[in-house]
Amino acid sequence: MACCKLHSALLAVAVAVLAAGPAARPVLASSAYLHFYMHDVLTGPAPTAVQVLNGPRGHFGDTVVIDDALTEGASRSLAAVGRAQGHYIWA
Repeated sequence: MACCKLHSALLAVAVAVLAAGPAARPVLASSAYLHFYMHDVLTGPAPTAVQVLNGPRGHFGDTVVIDDALTEGASRSLAAVGRAQGHYIWA
């Protein structure tokens, strides 16, 4: 029971810290807006996303690890301008 309370307290602190974020600054006139397309490939010979955990029912809780290419357009054949790495959880 104490373990659950500790996890809940740590989660609450993490949410509070992330919600606070840096102080807002005015947007400069020279700001740039970047748009990228993230290509999440789950099947085929070279997947960029792999499911590593199955949820208990349906897809709720499924966890996927990604290393996706970022391109300037919608086509996967365009040159990659970066990578998106991390994970996501189905809810």
